[in-house]
Amino acid sequence: MRLQKVIVAVGIAWLFVVTGSSTLVYGQAASLTGSSQESSFRLGRDLSLTVGLDVWPNQWVKSVSAFPSGGSNIGQVSAFGVAFIPNATLTYQRFFLSTSYMVTPDYHFGKITSLQSINPNGTADPTTAALFEISSTASRQEGDLTIGYFPLDWLGVAIGYKGIFQDFDNKFRLIAPVFPSPPFPPGLNNEMSAPTQKVKFNGLTLGALASVQIDDRFSLIGNAFGGYLFISCSPSNRCIPGQPNALYTSSKLVLRYAPTPQISMTLGYRVQVINIQQDFAPNGIDLTHGPIIGVNYRF
Repeated sequence: MRLQKVIVAVGIAWLFVVTGSSTLVYGQAASLTGSSQESSFRLGRDLSLTVGLDVWPNQWVKSVSAFPSGGSNIGQVSAFGVAFIPNATLTYQRFFLSTSYMVTPDYHFGKITSLQSINPNGTADPTTAALFEISSTASRQEGDLTIGYFPLDWLGVAIGYKGIFQDFDNKFRLIAPVFPSPPFPPGLNNEMSAPTQKVKFNGLTLGALASVQIDDRFSLIGNAFGGYLFISCSPSNRCIPGQPNALYTSSKLVLRYAPTPQISMTLGYRVQVINIQQDFAPNGIDLTHGPIIGVNYRF
């Protein structure tokens, strides 16, 4: 986790160190907030509309204690996926309004072993306990709505809404009953599935955006956002213990190359961290990070 914090800090520091000769590139608000493939309709001298797409191969890392299945603090699991983020941005002079929605295929997390209080239908039962091998498949969607303003040509500020929606399908394989033993409650098979667990994070975010014009073809663009998210779960009886809330941070840094005024290519890195605050259990970390790429076309 320290390494991920260092990556975020270095990216933000570099972004602001090199802003000495930068200029704002209008119509790129979506690029600063999440767009990599864009087309822009000039609606007027001061008004433009930009639509785009980001492609984000990423690694999703979660603390076991933050999983809906609960259990003891036994480390972290991770899975790889590729996210697609369509988005649109309306820009008027120095103001912009941006929206995006991220979709992903399923993530397949590795197997873990955990002591669970669970009955044959997959719900919690304090009268029984068993050692289980758990495998999890998950998907996630994320929505953003951001409004911002550029007080300087190279620097912008923004406020927005962040929603993260995660679905978990957990399968359990009985390794050994612990209590009562023997016999274990009748009807408990060696393998079973728990009801799909839905976890939702919602809240406000604040951020800073910057663009650096290196020369006629190269520019550096990036952002840093943070906020406080509220958590809700379904079904509620298998939610994260204590119904905690979470601190959210994210950072993105992209190098943009434009061989022509209409065509550009981007390559960068994005990091997103959800730090789940719990009263009586270790804090859980939900980390997503990876390279982000795109090809741009501007009308």
